[in-house]
Amino acid sequence: CPGSAPLLSKSLKTRQRYGEFGAAALAAGMLAARSAEKSLASVVGNLHEPRAEGYASLSLGLMGAKERVPQLRKNLWTNSSTLQFGVPVGLAYIDARATAKWLDAKLLETRRDSARGHPEPASRAAAGRAVPQRSPHR
Repeated sequence: CPGSAPLLSKSLKTRQRYGEFGAAALAAGMLAARSAEKSLASVVGNLHEPRAEGYASLSLGLMGAKERVPQLRKNLWTNSSTLQFGVPVGLAYIDARATAKWLDAKLLETRRDSARGHPEPASRAAAGRAVPQRSPHR
């Protein structure tokens, strides 16, 4: 759709309404509108807009944005709000086998960390997003 690019770009940049942004993001992904990739990628990792982030991640997956895999993986592993739907599904659309293999390795790493007595995955602590520990006095 040649005339859709300006409309999609406007909706993706304003992000005033989740419904409008979500529809524009999904349309960009289904149309493989690479011109929207930069706008979509800027939303990934934004902790203040988890729904928009999910739509953006899903859209990047639909358009097959392989160069965004490191950004999506980092965000998936260090930000628990991304487990809603968008990031894992977006990664699976890009490369399901590689995503499954990567997740398996990360889960194995987490189990090893837990067996050693670490309270949280090392990758999450290294990213500066440590999970608060409960007080033993509760």
